[in-house]
Amino acid sequence: MKALIMAAGKGTRISRYIEGKPKCTVDIGNIRLIEYTIQELLGRKVDKIGVVLGYQPAVLEDILSGYPVEIFYNYF
Repeated sequence: MKALIMAAGKGTRISRYIEGKPKCTVDIGNIRLIEYTIQELLGRKVDKIGVVLGYQPAVLEDILSGYPVEIFYNYF
């Protein structure tokens, strides 16, 4: 099975709460939302995960470097 995570947005609707960070890097409990999502997909036997980056891609590239994901770029 394949999955695609859309993580390119700025999060403008919640920007006042996330202090300029990409919204998928916000902690939910003790784990970033993007990491939680990837771990859930891997636990459900998803064998190919793609992540679309756009806003502050370097921040997410560092986080994603430890996961078996393919990165795509959308410069809006």
